[in-house]
Amino acid sequence: MERSAINVDALTSRAAIYAREGKFDLAIRDLDAAITVDKQNPNVFFNRGYARFASAEYQKAIADYTAAVDLDENFGLAYNNRCLARAVAGQDLLKALADCDVALKLMPVNLDVRDTRGFIYLKLGDAALALNEYNAALASDPNRATALFGRGLAKIRTGDIAGGEADQAAARRINPEVDKEFSVYGLK
Repeated sequence: MERSAINVDALTSRAAIYAREGKFDLAIRDLDAAITVDKQNPNVFFNRGYARFASAEYQKAIADYTAAVDLDENFGLAYNNRCLARAVAGQDLLKALADCDVALKLMPVNLDVRDTRGFIYLKLGDAALALNEYNAALASDPNRATALFGRGLAKIRTGDIAGGEADQAAARRINPEVDKEFSVYGLK
């Protein structure tokens, strides 16, 4: 029995529901089936990359984000997520930064890109550039927990311990789980 494009959409929608529920294995199963039917849909690869990233399958997530950008060279979110996956995997941080640069050109006001670039600079050991990225994000949204926490790390690494700890405390008030988020990324 041949599946129609509607079935691909239904599989993708159900996968999104599974992902929201934290059932990433079921989301991946549905997205695998959708890709079997439509290998030219960048959104399906992107969504599977998201589910794989959430399952800590970073290499597979990178492959899916790569497939998405190969199908749509203007898919800014896929570049950003591949940047983040590479950084979390500790894989080629300069390639990761190049992905973030493309994402920033495609989505200049997207704050996730600023956060990811800040994260990359922290991983590269350049706290001053990380500080610039987090400040740019906070200029648009001063209550962005990830940017506050990242800026706190950057400040601490540049010697501003009190300022860094204040930023981290503010981030924790907004999102009590922010420490856990950063520890997953390999930063404390």
